[in-house]
Amino acid sequence: MVKGGKKQSFLLSSLELRKKKNLLSRMVNFIQADLDKLSLREERELRMWLLPRYGGKRLQQRLGTRPTDQIITLKGIQKLQKALKAFSNRVLNLREDGKPIVLPLRKRQLIITPSGQYSVYYPIFSNSPTPDTSLIITEFANLLNGLPKDAMRTCPQCQKVFVHLSLKPKIYCSNRCAYKAIYRKRIERLQSNGEYELYLETQRKVMKKRYREKILGKEG
Repeated sequence: MVKGGKKQSFLLSSLELRKKKNLLSRMVNFIQADLDKLSLREERELRMWLLPRYGGKRLQQRLGTRPTDQIITLKGIQKLQKALKAFSNRVLNLREDGKPIVLPLRKRQLIITPSGQYSVYYPIFSNSPTPDTSLIITEFANLLNGLPKDAMRTCPQCQKVFVHLSLKPKIYCSNRCAYKAIYRKRIERLQSNGEYELYLETQRKVMKKRYREKILGKEG
């Protein structure tokens, strides 16, 4: 029974970690999304996702009977994105300067512990009003709570922020960026060795050969 209990606890923690990663990744993607290029369906899904994260309970109760596009206008979505992006930049800087970030909701603080993890704690009490963006920022901070400080990383190739919680090392946000980085380093190495022109000539010959084979294949 004890072994079974330990196994169940491990599975639950793994599921919780996966759920936290998925939600944190969605927030990071929202931060970096181009809102002008969203389709009507994507915009509608985004409004539904942001609805419980916008304003406070009083605002939601007052506007709860209205359509989502009236509760959360495009301007409101942009406001949430801007606030969350500014907060994520502060989180990335937190790893460098170590200064606690005061959160807008109930004045909690986000810090990095000596063990190298994000932690939310409550040293300050205040009755000051909270902005409409406080819910989503606080949720973002709570998702970081307990995660290692390098859970959010910046891809050195495309400069996009991504979430990484696996024990397997990962430098780039995607395989595409990894391949681009490998190709760029290869070109830099060829240029430094004076072999770049030879490489270009070889590539041109290969492309000409493939083109001829393609044309002959069509004719055949």
